[in-house]
Amino acid sequence: MPPTYNPSGRKFVFTLHNWTNTDWSYLKNLCETRDDLTFMKVAQENGKEESPHLQGCVVFDRNFKQRESKVSKILMGPNKDTALPDPNKPGQPLGHHYHVKVMQGTFKQAADYCGNLDKEGECPIYVYGTLPDSVQGERTDFKAAQTIIKEKAKAGCKLVGPDGISELLPRFWAQHEQWVRSLYTRYLESGTNFFENNTLFKWQQDLVSYLNDHDPDPRKILFIVDEKGNGGKSELVRNKKWLFPGKDVFTIPPKDTVSMASLFPDNGTDIVLFDCPRKKQHDLAYDFLENLKDGRIVQTKYQPITKTFPIPHVVILMNRIPRLGKSYLSADRYIIKEIELEPEESAKLEAQQADTLQTI
Repeated sequence: MPPTYNPSGRKFVFTLHNWTNTDWSYLKNLCETRDDLTFMKVAQENGKEESPHLQGCVVFDRNFKQRESKVSKILMGPNKDTALPDPNKPGQPLGHHYHVKVMQGTFKQAADYCGNLDKEGECPIYVYGTLPDSVQGERTDFKAAQTIIKEKAKAGCKLVGPDGISELLPRFWAQHEQWVRSLYTRYLESGTNFFENNTLFKWQQDLVSYLNDHDPDPRKILFIVDEKGNGGKSELVRNKKWLFPGKDVFTIPPKDTVSMASLFPDNGTDIVLFDCPRKKQHDLAYDFLENLKDGRIVQTKYQPITKTFPIPHVVILMNRIPRLGKSYLSADRYIIKEIELEPEESAKLEAQQADTLQTI
């Protein structure tokens, strides 16, 4: 496996939790005294969980090239030991360390994210210097790389090795390996169409026809519930390539909102399918489902960026009735369809299971 890289650059985004007034003053002084620092914006944010932190972005001149760990030390300066006391651990300080990432979006996206009114309301903000012009080529490079990864993955190209994606896109592999891997996995498709030799169940036919023939509803979220299991949910997801020709389909098991926001395509998709393992169904991120139907997601992982996109179909495949109530979703958003196999379908499934047991 390739070595882990610590990316370097000249433009960064950063977060500091448990900050003090000393940290705030030091950043201002750093801007005034450091000749190679050309722009900084930093905001005193509280976050959704009332966790006070500094959120910022910083740009150095073109001769500057340092790793994230080095920039963290530059921003901290001599203040590492000025941490606030931990109220739950007498005599011990709270964590006091800058989390720094190379900026992957545009300058404007990074700057707009700091103290964004949509997520913070009014908060103290400090700005030094003039916001640089966004380098259009940077986002263009990412879109071009995404196109290459998508085409090569669908063509069966290997991720690593001779003529692999890691060799076709060496810079992205070195600096954004996790991003490359997640895209590759998303677009890598099975080469066998299960339904070429097997008939769709009635509920599968109805769902496929609906998703192919109807525009997405701006509010409704479809929950397909199979309490018994083995009703064909995962098989439908695995064969999306043939069932939804000409459609972009994003499939993902439930994760936390931050991770799913980072994996979701920047320009959206036609259909989103959640294939939920039983163990994860209690942790379904209902706020993320609502964000999908709003056509807007705020990504905070790796790079600060707001993704806006056409509203997609959103389908949740699960084994239990979803959580109900205003604290999860508005009542009008739910469409719940419980799977009931036709008698002949159940008989066929039981026969297949019996054949399997005989071969064991």
